[in-house]
Amino acid sequence: MEIVCRIHWWNPFVQYLKKEFALFLELSNDFSLIQSDQKFNTTNYADLIVKTAKKIQTAKHIVPSRLMNFAINNQPILTTRINFILNSRESIQHKKYSHSILCCCFVCIAVLLSVFFVPEASFRELEKTETNDAVQITENNSYILDNGNGYSIYVGGEHFADIDSIPDELQSVPIYKKGKHIHEK
Repeated sequence: MEIVCRIHWWNPFVQYLKKEFALFLELSNDFSLIQSDQKFNTTNYADLIVKTAKKIQTAKHIVPSRLMNFAINNQPILTTRINFILNSRESIQHKKYSHSILCCCFVCIAVLLSVFFVPEASFRELEKTETNDAVQITENNSYILDNGNGYSIYVGGEHFADIDSIPDELQSVPIYKKGKHIHEK
């Protein structure tokens, strides 16, 4: 999940899914603990989580508390976990658990879609010529026509390309403007 969040850091939906996925993992762990033993004391476990959260909130160590999902500074998440733990035997909170599973499915779908559908800039492909002959532009075989808002290059009497400005490499090529010769080096 961290890799997906690093790649899609700009997407608020992925950040939301990260929180929901963390809650899903915690609820899944809680459910496994509760189901592991019929004599498991859910009240003591819920009390332990609340005490741990309070201790971490009052501690000066901020970085380690961010790594522990059960002690996130988010009361709704903690409330959801406590309600799930206390009501898990009666199966009242299956709606919250199914919501977490649904969010996990959305995360998986988002990851799969990001693999197959990556937005990229589109580039126009250059047309391939039938011959691999290169054209050499010299002052003897070409000239430049000043159009007023750009320039057209002619090689061998045929139009070759349009350019906005004259590069240094073509400064020796004769330049014309509507029948008038401008300069020649």
